[in-house]
Amino acid sequence: NFDKVLMENIKDTQALQGMGQILMDQKDYPHAMQWMQKALEVEPENGMALSKLGQIYQEGFDKSSDAKQIYKQLLQANPTLLDNHEQAVVNAKYGQTLIEEGHPRDSLPYMQKAVELSPDSLQLLQYLADAQKVSGNHSQALDLYKKILRSEPKNIHALLGKGEVYFENGDYVNAKESFEKAEAIDQQAIEPKLYGGKLLSAQGQHQKAQKKYRDIL
Repeated sequence: NFDKVLMENIKDTQALQGMGQILMDQKDYPHAMQWMQKALEVEPENGMALSKLGQIYQEGFDKSSDAKQIYKQLLQANPTLLDNHEQAVVNAKYGQTLIEEGHPRDSLPYMQKAVELSPDSLQLLQYLADAQKVSGNHSQALDLYKKILRSEPKNIHALLGKGEVYFENGDYVNAKESFEKAEAIDQQAIEPKLYGGKLLSAQGQHQKAQKKYRDIL
């Protein structure tokens, strides 16, 4: 109970971070930021709090440049400030800022480093697959999506990523299979329907595509 801990010691950094993390999970980013900043006031070189603050800037406020500066600071800092997984997350998040700035190929070394640091994380593997896809490295992206799906066959993001690679390469049969699998897993999800409509349009089936889009509305 973080509240109880903080009543006894208002400077307990783990409790301050814990409160911030709870609010991040609830997507209450303004208040999460306040708690992380309190943790950093107590311990300015708290790597975990800095990493979380970067994620708040990036995900909560769409301030990629501010997040990038924090991640860069952490990447240049003493590695012992973070455990391996959190170092991996920082590398991946820094890579995402590069993609957002329009430099996907520059992101690849950071995404690859993230997977090396935390090889069991499917989320980080997904970030690398996405980075390979937007960099135009379709073969590498496809291999990574397939690897994710071997471990997690119902991963909708990986199914859509795989389908998009097939689509971009004109393989509409396999693209259709991937999109339909994703839609069958979650029939309420919008993305699989959007991709399905895009595929139907590309195949000249405009009436079916319009029906697919109407289903979304």
